[in-house]
Amino acid sequence: MYDWAILDNHFHLLVKMEIGRLLPKFIASIEGKSAIELNKLEYVKGKQRWYQYWDRGIRDEADFWKHLNYIQNYAHQYV
Repeated sequence: MYDWAILDNHFHLLVKMEIGRLLPKFIASIEGKSAIELNKLEYVKGKQRWYQYWDRGIRDEADFWKHLNYIQNYAHQYV
């Protein structure tokens, strides 16, 4: 994992995966476990936290840096 940010209604991850087809299962695990922990903080059960999942492959080194800089410079402002 290169970087991540959790905001109030979505999150950003920049990860490298050896087998891309495993990404949906990886994301489902993160969504499920983080929802449980966030619900514990608010003393609620079963509240849905994440509603959509989008992924995008990094095309080249410039694209990697563009996304890393976005997470670090934009998303981290709101964490």
